[in-house]
Amino acid sequence: SAEIHALRGDTSTARDLAAQAERAFLSAGAHPMLALVQLARGAAELADGSYDAAWDALRPIFDPSEISYHQYMRLWALPHLAEAALLSGRHEDLRAVAGELAPIIEESGSPIGHVALAYIRAVTAPDQTAEELFTRALREDLVGWPFERARLRHAWGAWLRRQRRAAEARAPLRAAAEAFDALGAVPWAERALRELRASGERIRRKHDARDRLTAQELQIAQLVADGLTNRDIGQRLFVSPRTV
Repeated sequence: SAEIHALRGDTSTARDLAAQAERAFLSAGAHPMLALVQLARGAAELADGSYDAAWDALRPIFDPSEISYHQYMRLWALPHLAEAALLSGRHEDLRAVAGELAPIIEESGSPIGHVALAYIRAVTAPDQTAEELFTRALREDLVGWPFERARLRHAWGAWLRRQRRAAEARAPLRAAAEAFDALGAVPWAERALRELRASGERIRRKHDARDRLTAQELQIAQLVADGLTNRDIGQRLFVSPRTV
């Protein structure tokens, strides 16, 4: 839940939920679960554009000396870590992490690991080989990974624009912005739109209806969608069924 709030840009709620989870996991001695807390915190920092802080939040998941280290969860955190590294200028650090994990990913066959490695190889490649690696990464089976596909398309479009190929950049940037918007990942959609405007395209973002809801209204709507009655929701949130 904390990570979902972070991806939607509700980072205050995300941080509150992460802190609650951290207290619960620590008191229960569920230390491996702390990786999820750091994953949510890293996503919140990425959403806020605090890329150094995002790296600092995510890096412990990869460090065996840290309490939040998790051998499996680090593969899920790798795409977020890659974005944090790229946007904070830690390209060499990212290559080192990817180099360490590559044999593990190849041996395990981790789908998210393969997606992350393809992304990292493309975005850290020199200009002479980047296009081939982006093309190869985009040929990966990304149907089950819409967020990662959008992130890759955003990076591809941004690279094309930097190569002064603005007309070619618009299609992947437009696709990335639309995918992020459909997923409700507001901060990522806005960044893709900024890049799209920089390519010379004029576009007005459609407003998601969720943007007009308060945090409590959104929470209630989600509980209704889960099938709870007004009375159940009122008891859970300490408000009257009429308020619900």
